[in-house]
Amino acid sequence: MHLGKFVLVRATQIIITFFIILSLLFILFRVAPGDPASLVIDPQMTPEDVEETRAIFGLDKPLYQQYLIYVKNFIQGEFGSSFYYGKPVLEVIAEKLPNTILLLRESRGGRLSPGGADRCWIPPLPLWGWFLTPYFFPGSPSSWCGFLPIG
Repeated sequence: MHLGKFVLVRATQIIITFFIILSLLFILFRVAPGDPASLVIDPQMTPEDVEETRAIFGLDKPLYQQYLIYVKNFIQGEFGSSFYYGKPVLEVIAEKLPNTILLLRESRGGRLSPGGADRCWIPPLPLWGWFLTPYFFPGSPSSWCGFLPIG
């Protein structure tokens, strides 16, 4: 298979996968008990205020229009505001991303790098010891390696 065809097939698979995940998330949030706007609707609000709040979030529109708006906003990168943090979702992601990347690096690549968790496998152990932990114990913390010589 040529590289161009491979890249095209992979890109198509990624787009289809995103579309399926996006659709499943939309469906799950709509079939969940309660109204999506119930998080911001105060029980003391008047019925007019409740309808206005539902209109602000687009929940007064038919389901297919809500879905099309949802997909359009995702494609454009407009993720809205977080109900929990009260600020734009992209800001929340930007705050949390550095720590997520750090954890991901340590859980995947950090163990294989010098100074990583595999550093506990030092000679006189054979060379295969350097690769044992990441493949057979992928979730093990680096501190666990300190207990290995004890047993």
